Amino acid sequence: MDLPWYQAVINACALDVNLTSIPGGDSSLAKGLSGGQKARIALARAVYARTDFVILDDVLAALDATTSAHIFSSLFGPHGLLRGSTVVMTTNHIPYLQHADWIITLGDGKIVEQGTFSDLSASPGGIGHLIRDGTITALADQAATVTGQSSDGADILNESDKDDAAKEEIEATQSRNATLRTYMHYAQGAGYDRMLIYIIFLAVTVGIQIVTPVYLQLWAEANSGGTYPHLGQYLGGYAGIEVAYAIAFTVMFYYFIMIIVPEASTKLHAGQVEAVMNEPMSFFDGTTAGRIISRFSQDIFILDFEFPLAMHDAGYECTRLFGSTILMVAAVPYLVIPLIFVAFTGYLVQLKFYLVSYFETTSSTGPYLEGTFIHPVSRNIGAQQSIDNTRHTSASVFYKAELLATCTVSKAVLFHQYRLTVAGNDNRIGLLAVALTQAVSLQDIINLVLTSWTQLEIAAVAVERNLEFTNLEPKEQSLDQGDPADKWPSIGQITFEDIVARYKPDVDPTLKGITFNVPGGSKLGICGRTGSGKSTIILVLLRALDVEGEISIDNVQISSISRRCLRRAVTVVAQDPLVTDGSVRENLDITGMLSDSEIWAVCEAVQLKDVVNGFHEKLDHPLTSHGHELSQGQMQLLALARASLRHAKIVVLDEAMGRLDAETDRAVQRIIRDHFRDSTVITVAHRVSTITDYEQVIVMDRGSVSEKGDPQDLLTTEGSAFGVLLEAVK
Repeated sequence: MDLPWYQAVINACALDVNLTSIPGGDSSLAKGLSGGQKARIALARAVYARTDFVILDDVLAALDATTSAHIFSSLFGPHGLLRGSTVVMTTNHIPYLQHADWIITLGDGKIVEQGTFSDLSASPGGIGHLIRDGTITALADQAATVTGQSSDGADILNESDKDDAAKEEIEATQSRNATLRTYMHYAQGAGYDRMLIYIIFLAVTVGIQIVTPVYLQLWAEANSGGTYPHLGQYLGGYAGIEVAYAIAFTVMFYYFIMIIVPEASTKLHAGQVEAVMNEPMSFFDGTTAGRIISRFSQDIFILDFEFPLAMHDAGYECTRLFGSTILMVAAVPYLVIPLIFVAFTGYLVQLKFYLVSYFETTSSTGPYLEGTFIHPVSRNIGAQQSIDNTRHTSASVFYKAELLATCTVSKAVLFHQYRLTVAGNDNRIGLLAVALTQAVSLQDIINLVLTSWTQLEIAAVAVERNLEFTNLEPKEQSLDQGDPADKWPSIGQITFEDIVARYKPDVDPTLKGITFNVPGGSKLGICGRTGSGKSTIILVLLRALDVEGEISIDNVQISSISRRCLRRAVTVVAQDPLVTDGSVRENLDITGMLSDSEIWAVCEAVQLKDVVNGFHEKLDHPLTSHGHELSQGQMQLLALARASLRHAKIVVLDEAMGRLDAETDRAVQRIIRDHFRDSTVITVAHRVSTITDYEQVIVMDRGSVSEKGDPQDLLTTEGSAFGVLLEAVK
């Protein structure tokens, strides 16, 4: 590592204060980062690479004005770190253009104009009018040093988080054996009554199968004289038994696959979803995204397919083994002793050799690690020979024990038959023959039992993890009966009373005694430096974090209602817009209750009408979650249109305008004034100029309210923090 260059990049990208404020420094895990922090780390990675060509896609949009000015000056100033590189940078921030050597203006996918800053400044259209209107003012050659940033809850994790993550990683890789509680959890999902019916079907099916050799022996004894007086009768009886077995097996398997499995899978998935959705922000901050995704992807696949089939196979083979054992003991009572020996031997083989080797070297560890880390784990540095040796040893012991068990039981049956024959008591010879037949097939049955049971133990890990997620703590209390009426909130008044919030119980508070009141229907702007706690206010409003103090909406404390009810009442337009797989109409009107005229009116208001009209299928044009059909700014406008169509009394805009150009931004401000005029609007803004016409602004600094009040009054106050932020934008 080039340490001097590394430190220069850290300072230039304004990451030095963040790293020095936490015990682990740059060795801490990069979890729970805010949008601005992610952007700065990505930018630092690109700068540290020291390439000749750098492409930057609006990387400063998520930063406050002071921080972005510092970074711009440190990278592109007279002594900037990127002065020797060719840089292509997309931006909607007009003031940066005066520092560019060449400017290209795009419109409708085409180049509208291009040239130097002085050439474009003199042009009658394009960005020329923005320059002449005074939109651009000179950036300071050297921005103020970024100071005072402290780690809010969204910053890089501290050392205790690092230790917790390491413990989680160790815990995640440990082998887990399924317990009775695991199988009862699945049975509860399927329904105990349904499982009882299935067990009855299973017992009947195996019972018919066990009766078959007994019936054949009775048939053979009846024809022992060489004549066949009742051939048709016995043949019909045998055919009836086989038909009964086929019907019983079909009914049993159909009932299991078509009724039990869908019911259990649905209940287990729904319970896991409900538990995770009701968790506070601390759960998501301390649990990796990969771990959560694996629970809802690979584990759900196992719950739907692998575990049910393994459970059916294990149950069927164990029942067969039990039936064969009963048949052999009925013929030779003292077979109980060698059968106990066989059972004990099989248990040791399954537990100590077959299961352990299989669990630790292949099927169990492989899926478990893949589900934990989402990386291929099979390829490794000469481990094949060791695994092959383990398998060979396990298989050798397994087959030796299996052969020993079969020989022991068979010898006991033959010895008993010899005694009866010598004694002249051969009336039970037929039953002994059946027992001997079962003893010979015992090897295959034991093999199937051990194999199916091992597969069940492996697949049951997914059920164990589902149980773990379903029983997450702390859980959302059942407060639906105490939720307010459907028309709540009717005013939209929001009150924060001495709010203290932490991302984890053992860390310093992110918000420190926040108190303010937002009258219903008014507009509140929240601004401040990166990491000052702006977005954390939104998280506590949505109960993503547990807090000390009281937050109320229309005089109803949000801690007394369910999160589901609270979040239905608030519309949020986030910094990263959400676009789902579906048509434009489905993305705008989730309920499907709005008319085309209403949707088109909002599209026109947010300047998306021409974009949607350009699609071949108009409102029915399919969109993807990747958003390839729309630019980042257009996706943001789509999210704003969706919020407008909801007509919510409380609307939260969390840095939603950072990627919009100046003209579109002005259109959005008109939408906020017109479409949300009866709603309470809370805007977290980096562009402080967008909230100067709000009724109230709050300036955050280090988790506290630095100042609050009418923005026009604050601008006339000497030394106002709000005025400093606004001046930095200019």
